[in-house]
Amino acid sequence: MLALSKNTSTDNVIRLGKSSSSSFVPGKEYRVIVWNIFKSKKRNWSSDFKQLKERYDLFLLQEVKLNHRKAILEAYNREMQWTFGESFHFRPAGNSYGILIGSDISDISSINLHGPVKEPFLLTPKSSLFSYYRIMESTKPFLIVNTHLINFRLNRSFQKQIDQIFHLIQQHKGPVVLAGDFNTWNPKRKQILVANCLESQLNEVNFANDKRRLVLDYIFTRELEVKEQEVLFDIRSSDHYPLCFSFRIRE
Repeated sequence: MLALSKNTSTDNVIRLGKSSSSSFVPGKEYRVIVWNIFKSKKRNWSSDFKQLKERYDLFLLQEVKLNHRKAILEAYNREMQWTFGESFHFRPAGNSYGILIGSDISDISSINLHGPVKEPFLLTPKSSLFSYYRIMESTKPFLIVNTHLINFRLNRSFQKQIDQIFHLIQQHKGPVVLAGDFNTWNPKRKQILVANCLESQLNEVNFANDKRRLVLDYIFTRELEVKEQEVLFDIRSSDHYPLCFSFRIRE
């Protein structure tokens, strides 16, 4: 399904839980959370996340911390498939860090791509998780991309990871959600991101209540009917606010 470019590093995908359905249904509304959860370090994160799980169908999380010495992390024990793309692992503590997609729908396949450039000091990569899903009565799969872009590097390193991501998106013929923490902390990075989205016919989801001073997190879609988009400013158990929206796959 994917034709990878040169210098692309892939790693195994880890799955937890079990989904209740095998395909997305055109015309049905799905509610989505996109959130950098800051490694679950802040107070009240567990209670906030528990409430969100009752209200949303799809989760795209960044800066997720999993510990493999625990049977299953209690936060992710709802009947849902959790697909984890590991960025790096600290062996002494048994902690893995990366990105996570939670869905009531089981995926056809997923691939976790490490960015081509590593962060300085600890030399850890950022990851992008590409998950493909069936659409009922359609031959086109639905692609969901959860990503975390390189941070403490120059713009050319950011461009390399963007090129890696969009090389694969442009091969896909069908609906797309691209979302995550893009670390667009300067105008050039935002310009690079927007230009690639336009080329790939991805539309930015805008938030009427948005009052973020520095915008790092985004949602882009293609071939979806988008509604009810909001930044959840009342949830403060991370250094990022959750983004939420709902969508329907066009019938």
